[in-house]
Amino acid sequence: MKYLWLYIKMLRVKQWLKNCIIFLPALMYPSLLSFDSIISLFATFIFFCVAASMVYIINDWIDRDEDAKHHTKKLRPFASGELILKDALIAFVLLASIFVLLCIYFVSFSQELVFLMFLYLFQSFLYSFYLKNITLLEMLIVSTGYSYRTFAGGLSIDLPTSVWMLATIFLASIFMVAQKRLSDINSSEDINNLRTSLRLYPEGFLNLITGIAASSAIVSFILFTLSDYAEDRFQNEYLPLTSLFIIYATFRYIQIAMTSMKGHDPIELILKDRHLKSCIILCIFFILFSNVI
Repeated sequence: MKYLWLYIKMLRVKQWLKNCIIFLPALMYPSLLSFDSIISLFATFIFFCVAASMVYIINDWIDRDEDAKHHTKKLRPFASGELILKDALIAFVLLASIFVLLCIYFVSFSQELVFLMFLYLFQSFLYSFYLKNITLLEMLIVSTGYSYRTFAGGLSIDLPTSVWMLATIFLASIFMVAQKRLSDINSSEDINNLRTSLRLYPEGFLNLITGIAASSAIVSFILFTLSDYAEDRFQNEYLPLTSLFIIYATFRYIQIAMTSMKGHDPIELILKDRHLKSCIILCIFFILFSNVI
């Protein structure tokens, strides 16, 4: 049982919740959903879970010595020495096999999605081996991964994704990544143990990035609700009111991240705060309701 739990930790199963934004395009026009499209959405979700875990394995193995010096990351299986290279290879090969099978499944009706998945993997592996050491670029690379997920959700059901929605996801990701970097820096016992790109971020700079990205994400979402895309799909003049949930959730996230230093794990922060969970649920309900009135 302990060995199974270590494998679950190695795959970072809890982080699979990030892939739920794949379902976001479906919220935009649920009336178009069919049984086949729902199957495709869930297959795309699994696709990204498999790909993300492959990336986590590579990244955690490369960073195992650095993680061993971190107060929380030292508990990761490779950093603690509880799992070894053999475990990494076994898990990676199994995941790669599933990834290939999913490629075969999707290539017959969505070659663009398969291409996007390979682009995501290539970019993520490049990040693990090199790009994470380049200041600023490393934050942008991580943030694009969330836009990829949203775009993939649209591709899987042949539904165009709003450019404003992709921009909103990207900008929101930047401010969360900035807070994660700030948390990593402030929680480090010795700044020299951090990788070079993190040591080059002054605290004030990361707070400035957070403010710019968060405000830009809010404006981008408001523009989405006012766009021709939203007007065509929702035909509801009250849709811009959903911006209130986004504004509150954004401010709440920053408040918690900056006061409790929990920004190192966005998933845990969201799951444990009832205000954020309530905002997300209410926003989803409002969007779905907008489709039927």
